[in-house]
Amino acid sequence: MSTYTRLMVVQATDAEAAKQIERDFRETAEHLGEEPGYQHSEVLAEDGDWLVILLTVWNGQGHAALFSSSNIYRLLLAAIEPRIVGTPVVRIFKHCTGGMA
Repeated sequence: MSTYTRLMVVQATDAEAAKQIERDFRETAEHLGEEPGYQHSEVLAEDGDWLVILLTVWNGQGHAALFSSSNIYRLLLAAIEPRIVGTPVVRIFKHCTGGMA
């Protein structure tokens, strides 16, 4: 089974909103262990800008995609939507292993 990373990128409305979104992402990550196929996560914030990223790693593409319809994700969106510009960008990436010959 392949491992997949789900990347969620948001643009905060201002510096304070970015800090609140970072907090919301960290709190969400604390509860992801309850989600099927979840492995681990990271929260990334761009220095000097208001981009915030929630990166989560899953045991399969289905698990990564299923998270978008979970209750935890819906709660997260409700919390951050008033503090972001536009809509979150969400992409799912397959981990590629092995080196170049």
